[in-house]
Amino acid sequence: MFFLLIVLALLFLAHFAFKFLWAKNITTYNFANINDQKIHYKVTGPLTAKPILLIHGIAANIHCWRHLTPLLIKDGFCVFEIDLLGFGFSDKPLKREFYSLKAQANLLGKFIDLVIKKPAVICANSMGGNIALELALRDKQNVESLILISPAYDAKISKINLANFAFLARLLFWMANPLIVRLIMQPIYGAKKSFTLRSIKDYLIPYLINSNAAYALMCSFDCVSDLNLKERIKEISAATLILWGKNDFVVSENKFAKKLSELIANSELKTHPAAGHHLQEEEPEWILNQINTFILGKV
Repeated sequence: MFFLLIVLALLFLAHFAFKFLWAKNITTYNFANINDQKIHYKVTGPLTAKPILLIHGIAANIHCWRHLTPLLIKDGFCVFEIDLLGFGFSDKPLKREFYSLKAQANLLGKFIDLVIKKPAVICANSMGGNIALELALRDKQNVESLILISPAYDAKISKINLANFAFLARLLFWMANPLIVRLIMQPIYGAKKSFTLRSIKDYLIPYLINSNAAYALMCSFDCVSDLNLKERIKEISAATLILWGKNDFVVSENKFAKKLSELIANSELKTHPAAGHHLQEEEPEWILNQINTFILGKV
C-alpha cells in the first residue's frame, strides 16, 4: 500500500512538473462558436481550393495531421483541421450527452455550414471515422466524399465503454504525464520512429491544462460503443476510400477492413503493408497518393 502511494505521489508530481515546463506559450489558431461551445480549428491553403476536413481520433487533436496537411496544401487542397469537442483546445463540457456520436456529427455539420460553407471531402481517423460515417448518414449534402483511416466502426472493438466510468476521470487527469502517454500511445504506431517527443508533448498538453479533458476522453468512448452505427452503414451513398494499416493492433485490418468495404457499396479499400493505426502520422506520403488517386478518379 505504501509503495502504491509513493507511485501515485510521483505521478502527481510529474504531472505538475510537465505542466510547468510544457504548458507555456501555447499556440492556438481559430475558434468557432457552435452550440454555445468554442471549437478550435485551423485553416491552411487557399479558400478557393477544394476543401478537405480532417477529423482526429480519440485522445488526439489537430496535431496528428501535422505531416499530411502540408502535403495536401501543396497538392491544391484547402485544409480544415478541427479539434473535436472535448479534445485539443476545444471546450470540454462536463455533460456526457455532448460526446455522443449523434452530438459530435451534429456539431461537424454545423461547422461545415458555418466555417467551410460548402460540401467537403471528409478525412477521418479511428473514432473520427465513426463520426464521419454518422455525418454522412445525417448530413449527406455536406459530404462530397469520405476518406476513412482505420475507423472504429464496430462496437465490438471497444470491449469496455469507459464512458460508464467517467467518475474516475479526475484521477486520470492527475496522472497525465509523458510516461503514461508513451505507454498508451507507442503500441498504436506501426513505426516506432513516428511517435516522437514532439508527439508526446502535443498529445499531452490538453490533458495538463484542462481538468475536464480526461472526463471528455472517457465519455467519448460512447462514439466507439454505438451499437446502431454498423447496422446503418450500408445506407451510405457517398464515394468512400477506406485506408488501413496491416499492423493496426487497435482496429484489426484482418477482422474489420474488408467487412466495412462490403458494407459501403461505393467504396474501395487500400491497405498499407507495414503501418499501424495512425497512418496519417506514419505514412503521410502514401495517404496523399491514395487520396489523389481517389479524388481524381471521381472527377
